[in-house]
Amino acid sequence: MDKLFCEKRRSFLKRALMAGIAAAGSGYAGLFKDAFAMGVKPPVEGVRFVSGDVQINGKAASVGLYVKPGDIITTAANASAHIVVEKNAFLLREKSNVEVVGDLKKAQKTASIKGLKINTGKALSVFDQGEFRISSPTAVAGVRGTGIYIEANPEYTYVCLCYGTADIEAVKYPGVKETLKTTHHEMPRYVFGSASGKPILEAPMINHTDDELIMLESLVGRVPPFNRDSYSYSHSY
Repeated sequence: MDKLFCEKRRSFLKRALMAGIAAAGSGYAGLFKDAFAMGVKPPVEGVRFVSGDVQINGKAASVGLYVKPGDIITTAANASAHIVVEKNAFLLREKSNVEVVGDLKKAQKTASIKGLKINTGKALSVFDQGEFRISSPTAVAGVRGTGIYIEANPEYTYVCLCYGTADIEAVKYPGVKETLKTTHHEMPRYVFGSASGKPILEAPMINHTDDELIMLESLVGRVPPFNRDSYSYSHSY
């Protein structure tokens, strides 16, 4: 990471804190302070924030708990969690069931995340460079260096590629897919499990914010590409 970018990043995080994006009650204040203090150190992996009843593999989650491929994370009503795995960060909203997908080699004590399986619920994710796969009951997204928000339901999946590149496919319609390239939420989609018309349709931008993306990227030492040099997206949608 070059010196100029590090200086810009630290300056950005300081301005973000001053701008008040870690408003009282949001739960982000401590996270932003941690990220600012972290500087250019490697990201701290594991559970970074828990609100309400959050479980990993059926046991109560707590801050600092390491998360690895094969783990299943569930959130109850009015619960949420922020999690870092390698250089990827996730915000899981209430009533979610999400599995971390990847390779776990116990003999070598190594792990490599490949993506997420979102069985139900809502997840905002920021991924490092490289290829990852996110699946739901009705959609599959192959992503590369992206921020992406997904709401998974039995009948349809909502997908907003916040920035980056993704190939999205309709699970129950082989061959129906679309390649998305965005910089700032330009192409949200609904992907249906059954449809009388097109399985993939345009959608509005809903239920996630730039502040949340900024917070997640800060946990892994990055700044969103829509705003590397200044802070200007403090609003909610």
